[in-house]
Order: sequence, then structure tokens, then C-alpha cells
Amino acid sequence: MQTHNELDALYDEFKANGALIVSEPQLTEHDWGVWKDFSVKDLDGYVITIHHKQGPPDVMIHDVQAALENS
Repeated sequence: MQTHNELDALYDEFKANGALIVSEPQLTEHDWGVWKDFSVKDLDGYVITIHHKQGPPDVMIHDVQAALENS
């Protein structure tokens, strides 16, 4: 998932197909970016949260990738 709009589209698809929605998409603002998530319940009763983070890239991931490329 690359954007919040894609998360919204997935939510709409789940809802249209009768998914058990636990929480609708909601935004939470942080100093590192904006987090958006929603939750559904599967047939076994497990709650699954689907999320997307919009903001600066994770430094740690880029540091690891750079280290691998330079080795």
C-alpha cells in the first residue's frame, strides 16, 4: 500500500463485500508523519488492523539498504 487513498479503497472493498468492520479509517498525526488505519474481524474472531504511514522514510531501513549495497 503506497497511499492513504489506497487504504481507503481497500476499506471500501472490504465493506462492500460484507467484512465485519471493527473501526473505520482514522488519521493519527505524529511528529514523524500521519498514520491511518482501520480494523476488521475475521471469521475466527481475530481483529486485523491495516495501516499506512505517510511521512518521511524510515531512516533505519535506508541505513540497512545502504550498508548492504556497500558491502
